[in-house]
Amino acid sequence: MDHLVTLVLTVLDYLIIAWDFVTYCILVPFTPLIKIFIDWFFRTQLNIKVGGDVAWDIQAYNWRCYPIGLSRGLVGVAECWMNGWITVSNLELLFTKFLENKGPLKLKYIEPGSSFLLYRVRWNWFNIQTPKRAKLFCKMSYNLGPDFFKTFLDSSLLFSVSYYGRGAANIEDSQHHKMELTAEKLQLKAGMRVLDLGCGFGGLSRYLAKNFDIQVVGVTNSSSMAAYARDICYGLPVEIREIDWREISEEKAFDRIVGIEILFHIGSHNLEAFFKKLFNLLKPNGILVLQDFSVKKDAAHSLNFLQKFVFPGHYMFSLAQIFAISEKYFSLEEYLDMSRDMARFYREALHLLRRNWDTISDKYDARVFKIYEIFFAAASVDEGRGLFSAQQMVFQKLRKSL
Repeated sequence: MDHLVTLVLTVLDYLIIAWDFVTYCILVPFTPLIKIFIDWFFRTQLNIKVGGDVAWDIQAYNWRCYPIGLSRGLVGVAECWMNGWITVSNLELLFTKFLENKGPLKLKYIEPGSSFLLYRVRWNWFNIQTPKRAKLFCKMSYNLGPDFFKTFLDSSLLFSVSYYGRGAANIEDSQHHKMELTAEKLQLKAGMRVLDLGCGFGGLSRYLAKNFDIQVVGVTNSSSMAAYARDICYGLPVEIREIDWREISEEKAFDRIVGIEILFHIGSHNLEAFFKKLFNLLKPNGILVLQDFSVKKDAAHSLNFLQKFVFPGHYMFSLAQIFAISEKYFSLEEYLDMSRDMARFYREALHLLRRNWDTISDKYDARVFKIYEIFFAAASVDEGRGLFSAQQMVFQKLRKSL
């Protein structure tokens, strides 16, 4: 069955490419009219002037950006940005204008482009997050190399929203406070066995094992992250496994489980299986701490830009979806909104990326910089108002699943 799904997905990928090309060709003769419409729309609905001199105004240097942007949405705009066909002085202010838009055409409608139906079928209709594909998606997302992530992350390389609620002045302090907060919520005791799902570069696993006299099993699908995590955790009671979460075989083997931004990687079809799996892995009365993103009920669960360039296979659940499934297996004990922390984290990450990019620019394509610049700029202005929000949730295992 999985081979058939793979075939269908491949066909859909080619259909999307063909549709985008055909749509572009159809629109090209109408470029002057498209330019008039887009210039009018941006000026009247968003207070953005194409060719203007305000910081959030867009400069367009190639006529092709008009039919490409209209046909391919934010993906097309991003490619024009990467090609140098459009520029803007302040990318963050530009995204702020989009989020402030009160008109009928919201960013969620503009973002997908003309092939939005094919994208929805391709990414949402099928269970694309099988263990095999999850490893492929993870490789595409995270195997750029530690030197890339060091340009904008803390010394522990925690690529997740940090916590500023304790007066942190920078990413380094805020990530340390996030680890402190997470450890407190886990209520750790000496001798416990903890599962760190989506352990990344191993920073949290190392912190927990080093400070709380516990054993940690860290799980990641990324080979480069697993290798780095093993190095920094050497000599500590930490076991790093390069496997998918569905491949963990022990039952009732862990006192605590922590998952930092793993939910949006599990796929739209796997939420029930995920919580059921964690229920079976936890010992009685075990505690589960999850930190992740969520979307509002009427918002898009995935963004084509992120699917193509940053997190292929991602799917952001709404809180209603999360709680409808989790309550069958866990009771929600605590909830912390981290949307403002999210915006500040990405704002600081964007600043660091811009400041430090020259140190690695000879190793990475400039397109990588521009992709992450767009991603960080959009996330840095959201604060839960538009595309998505962030939260940390503490669950306790029920005596019996419902």
